[in-house]
Amino acid sequence: MPVWSMKEILTCRELIYSDTPVAVVQDCFRRWGGIARYVLRYAQVENQQVLLEKAMDIVDLDWLVNACGQLDANDAQVSHRLLHYRQNFDSEYFVFASKYVQQAVYKRLYKNDKRKLLEFIAASDGVGALAVLRGHLFEGHVHSVLPRGGTFQVRHLVDNNEAYDDDDDLMENEWDSEDEMLTMA
Repeated sequence: MPVWSMKEILTCRELIYSDTPVAVVQDCFRRWGGIARYVLRYAQVENQQVLLEKAMDIVDLDWLVNACGQLDANDAQVSHRLLHYRQNFDSEYFVFASKYVQQAVYKRLYKNDKRKLLEFIAASDGVGALAVLRGHLFEGHVHSVLPRGGTFQVRHLVDNNEAYDDDDDLMENEWDSEDEMLTMA
């Protein structure tokens, strides 16, 4: 069953789970993503809500890589709590259940084996099956590094002759044109 949108969750809450406060449902959705069972049915059942934390407490990088490589992961109860399977017309992939899960898993991986995490991020660049996982972990890493400030090497994402959407997030005068470095304060 696909995950539900917030709109679907709130409509169902209104029709069937009206005794559950909206704030509780929204908090569960923030943590679980669109898994209706945990966001609605078990929203106020503590021994069910702790299952997400327990799943995050046992995850490691090897488990994530294996789960992304196997649609029928052996530990399906853990995998569906942390990862949601998505597919479109030309690809299938996993995403973290929510930003909350993504951040918590990144922090755990960084704390438990920083070297292995950073090596995975570097080595899996361009590896199709792991591209989405790498992207999410790289995003977590960037969000932990950038706030500290410093000088970062950057690269252009398009060739000079290609068009791109320049929405002025990064002004041209912020670039150090000599060595393509960006200084963040």
